[in-house]
Amino acid sequence: MDVPMFLPCGQYVDRASLDNYTDNEAKWGRSANDPFTGLPFTESRKAIFDAKLKSRIDAFVLGVKSESSSKRSKIEESKDNFDFKGGD
Repeated sequence: MDVPMFLPCGQYVDRASLDNYTDNEAKWGRSANDPFTGLPFTESRKAIFDAKLKSRIDAFVLGVKSESSSKRSKIEESKDNFDFKGGD
């Protein structure tokens, strides 16, 4: 997802997909609307760019570890160091 857009219905879509959908709707004479609900976009109800999600996606693509993933790796390391053999 190159440009994540948050829709009024609570779903996320890529900007290119939303543009394709809007262009297709325009061919049929329909105004821009939410693809999940069909409700038309207004000034107060429209798709907005989600910069926080974009930064998370970019960090994932670049392989940068976030704080939560570093916590997860510490837990996995402690599991690897635990002796499961028991009473030998």
